[in-house]
Amino acid sequence: MAKGQGRSSGQGVKLLVIRDYLRSHTDKSHCKNATEIKRYLATQGIEASEKTIYNDLTLLKYDFKEPIEYSAKNRGYYITEPQFEPKELRLMVDSVQASKFITQKDAEKITNKIKGLADIYTKET
Repeated sequence: MAKGQGRSSGQGVKLLVIRDYLRSHTDKSHCKNATEIKRYLATQGIEASEKTIYNDLTLLKYDFKEPIEYSAKNRGYYITEPQFEPKELRLMVDSVQASKFITQKDAEKITNKIKGLADIYTKET
């Protein structure tokens, strides 16, 4: 396909990248606008216009039922319902660490996987 024709590289996964970015970098206090999302996509080698990002956010919200909202106060989008609440993640980590049948090395591996489910703001606490 000649340059300029068809879709650019990464377009097939753009929705997933946007969804994962919002899940890991937003909450009600930390919203991301289309410009910030566009900048992040560029770091992942995906080109997008702000208009297509708005369309993608609408698609994620209504067709894929992602809990995405717009905050007029913070002028950006965020995930309203994280996969796991911080208290749920702490409970999982505590359970793994207290387990008597898991080695300490395995417990650390599992703990790191659980921490990977949190947004960047929860990881700091």
